Amino acid sequence: MLEQLDGHIARVQRHRRQPHQLAARALVHEPGQWGKSWRLIEGAVRLDRIVEGDDRSHFVHLALPGQLIGAEMLLKGQYSFRAQTVVPSVLVPWPTLPEEDVTQDLLSAFAAQYCQQGDQMQLCHGAAESRLSHLLRMMTRHMTPEADGSRVLNMPGLRDLADITDLTMETVSRCITRLRQAKVLEDLGRRQFRFWPERQNPSAT
Repeated sequence: MLEQLDGHIARVQRHRRQPHQLAARALVHEPGQWGKSWRLIEGAVRLDRIVEGDDRSHFVHLALPGQLIGAEMLLKGQYSFRAQTVVPSVLVPWPTLPEEDVTQDLLSAFAAQYCQQGDQMQLCHGAAESRLSHLLRMMTRHMTPEADGSRVLNMPGLRDLADITDLTMETVSRCITRLRQAKVLEDLGRRQFRFWPERQNPSAT
C-alpha cells in the first residue's frame, strides 16, 4: 500500500498544477464550508472534529503525503472537519490529472488511508517516547534517507505533537529532550530536526 502512495506522489510531482504552499498552522478549511478537494504532496495536515458549544477542537486524523483531504466534498457537498497544517506543506487540487480515473483513485486513497489506521492507533498507546518516535517515523517514511540513515524533518509545534500523541506538552518536551540526549534527534534550528528512525532510545525499551 505504501508503494501505491509513492506512485500517487510521483505522478503528481510529474504533472503538478497550481501547487499551494502553506506555512505551518495554516488553515486549509473549516467544517461546513464548500471548496476543493486536495492531495497532500509534502508536509502533514491534522483533521479535527469541531463540536458546537465546545471551545476545544478534537484531533481525528493526521494526513500524510499521498493522502486526500476534503474528499468528502464529493459525497456531502461540504467539509466535515477542520484541516490545518502542522508543518510547512504543499497541496494540489484533486483530481490532479485530466485523464485520471477519479473513482478508482478515490477508492485507492481510501483503502490506503484505512490500512494506515493501525499506525494512527499506535500514536495513542504505549510509552510516551515510543508514541513520539512512531509519529516521527510516520512523518519521514516517504523521505529518501541520507547516507547515515537520517532524515531531516520540520518538527510540529508542541501543541500539535501533544494532541496527536494524546500527551501533555510538558511530556512531549521531555521526550524530545531525551531523544536528543540519546542521539535519536538532532536540533538543526528553525524547527528542523535530523531524525534517525532506526536508532532506539534505551530508556524507552
